[in-house]
Parts: sequence; structure tokens; C-alpha cells
Amino acid sequence: MREFLGKQVRQRSGGAHRVPGVATGLAVTGTGGDVLFSSRPRPTDSNGNGGGGLLLTGQLGDVMKESAQIALSYVRRTLTS
Repeated sequence: MREFLGKQVRQRSGGAHRVPGVATGLAVTGTGGDVLFSSRPRPTDSNGNGGGGLLLTGQLGDVMKESAQIALSYVRRTLTS
């Protein structure tokens, strides 16, 4: 098989590039799946201070919403300890 296909090519995944403020996730779709990149600027209130809230938009299922809430709880707990 190696003679037929040639040398194996390794591609870097999107997760190999660490960018502050960008999270990588996976989604299951009817055609298999997809890699999702989610970014958000630092949240601020009307005075420009850190707001710390979470705003979920789009057509997220209950599992995705719950996962986002869990991630926020983990980050808050980690940053305060």
C-alpha cells in the first residue's frame, strides 16, 4: 500500500496553533463532523470593565449550551484559585 500511495503526509491540525481567545471544538453533523473555531474578545460592561458574562448565540443544542456553562465555571474556578 505504501508503494502505491507514497510517503505518508502529516498535516498540522488547527489545534496545533495556539491563539489566545480562540477555542477549538468538534461537532457531529449528518455528513460526519467538523472542526469549530470559536473566538470572543474579552467581555466588558458599558464602562469598559471586565464583565465576565457568557452570551450564547446561534442554534446551539442543549449539550453545547451545557458544555459552554461548564467551561465557564471551570475557567472561573481555575482563575480564582
